Amino acid sequence: DEAWAQIDALQTSLNEAQAEYDQAVAAHDEAVEKRDDAQRRMEEATARIEELQEKLGVTYLFIAHDLLVVHHISDRIAVMYLGRIVEIADSDELNENPIHPYTLSLLSAVCVPDPIKAKSNKRIILEGDVPSPLNMPSGCPFRTRCRYATEHCAQEAPSLTDRGNGHMVACWNK
Repeated sequence: DEAWAQIDALQTSLNEAQAEYDQAVAAHDEAVEKRDDAQRRMEEATARIEELQEKLGVTYLFIAHDLLVVHHISDRIAVMYLGRIVEIADSDELNENPIHPYTLSLLSAVCVPDPIKAKSNKRIILEGDVPSPLNMPSGCPFRTRCRYATEHCAQEAPSLTDRGNGHMVACWNK
């Protein structure tokens, strides 16, 4: 009788665990569905932007943090940090050959739809605090978070320099 009671208790425990698991899966499925719906709406909006751009021959100034979307609808991209342009290049060039450490960090955060490429992507986590735009650091504004920063970066802000094919970068050390 004691063995049956233990089996019954185990069955009850397993049923409770299964119910909790089912709730977690349902919540996950709902979150994935919401994400997919938001992504679909973004794709529709992006397609509409591209359609209008082609039809009307207009140029957009599109400001966003999602560089995958920016790449998709842009011919040329300027990356800004604290209101200063740190890198400008043709869209494909910037995505294939990023140079500035901030651009590298932004691109490492992009969700890549290809699972093989996604595995090889290494997320770059910036350290340090974002400086206040009201109290900017001397020199390069990114230096407080840059792993390549030197004393030169603290003394003087780099200008944009052409690294080839109109790929402009403001960095002393990259």
